[in-house]
Amino acid sequence: MSNIQPLPNAGQVRASMPSDSRRRNLAKAIALLIPSVALYLAAWLLVISAPWWLWPILSPIAGVAAGLLFVIAHDAGHDAFTPFHALNSFLARILFLPSWHCYSGWVHAHNHVHHGWTNFQPRDYVWAPMALADFRRLPRGKRWLARVYRWWPGFWLYYLVEVLIKKILIVQPEVRRGKTRLRWVLDDLFVAAGFAVQAAATVWIARASGAAAHPALIVVAAQIIPGLVTIWFVAFVTYLQHTHPSIPWFQDLDEWTFYTGQVLGTSHTDFARGINRLIHNVMEHTAHHVDPRIPLYHLRRAQERLEDDHPPVRHNFSWRSFGYLQRTCQTYDFERHCWFGFDGRQTSSRTVDEEILERARASRTGSAKHCSSLEAVATAEGSA
Repeated sequence: MSNIQPLPNAGQVRASMPSDSRRRNLAKAIALLIPSVALYLAAWLLVISAPWWLWPILSPIAGVAAGLLFVIAHDAGHDAFTPFHALNSFLARILFLPSWHCYSGWVHAHNHVHHGWTNFQPRDYVWAPMALADFRRLPRGKRWLARVYRWWPGFWLYYLVEVLIKKILIVQPEVRRGKTRLRWVLDDLFVAAGFAVQAAATVWIARASGAAAHPALIVVAAQIIPGLVTIWFVAFVTYLQHTHPSIPWFQDLDEWTFYTGQVLGTSHTDFARGINRLIHNVMEHTAHHVDPRIPLYHLRRAQERLEDDHPPVRHNFSWRSFGYLQRTCQTYDFERHCWFGFDGRQTSSRTVDEEILERARASRTGSAKHCSSLEAVATAEGSA
């Protein structure tokens, strides 16, 4: 009989966090929701009424405000924001509109696939790195695009094409239930209708306020540029949450478990004082992956308790450290578990010890392997 100790399972890891951390509180939710919505509406109206030469400043501010709505929608999409499922679904659909996200597509792609297979590269699509050999086999144009995607100015393009369009707006072939596919299509139409209604309101308000700029340019400044800024913001945040020289990725299912994916595969990023709170604790990401049912207003306390027993990768953000991530985390060796540059140079030490991998394999032997595989499949496919 093997003496190798299996890695902690989901229940054991979640036991490290406060027992009341999953408690959803309507008052706390409203206290976050109202100022976030007010900020976005104020920024949107300000862009419409401002002279064009202020747009380069005001449009990105509106995009950041829409990003805060996205964070709340993300929480509501996990049914964690308020105590009421119907209200969570309603809020998610509405708050996703400024960033053009389809609620049904998000639930499938994010809740079921990303959370179900975190950092398992054959399934998880969120900033999944390529092996160096796969990168080198790409045609020249696709190699150039892969470089652009992982370079910070190209984050918006990566997320727009590879995530929003390909995974969230387009109904995925693995979703076979007719009702689920219909709901997805209706949510896509809802996003399109929401954009059209907001554009009509933008033009009407611009005319009523006597704005001199062309209505099409005002729609670009008040909706399209902010939406792209939000998309860049989401891509930047998720990059930091799953990309680090100490974060492993996996292709071998025997090495991938709840612990190696959700604990070792996520980063807790600390921004400058106060910023983590301003962005609704979205960077307390390990606790969120360990238990997505924890509302964002409880994440900070849950993260602190979790780190006492299961220390995650921690990143004290600076632009210098971000530049190091950019240079280091370009391609990944899934056998040796280290990062490589696009030029073929090894850029990091080993991301996960062999002892951890042996414990992961022990966790997935026999009935443990069977049960965790079924759990992953069920999580990934979910209601679909």
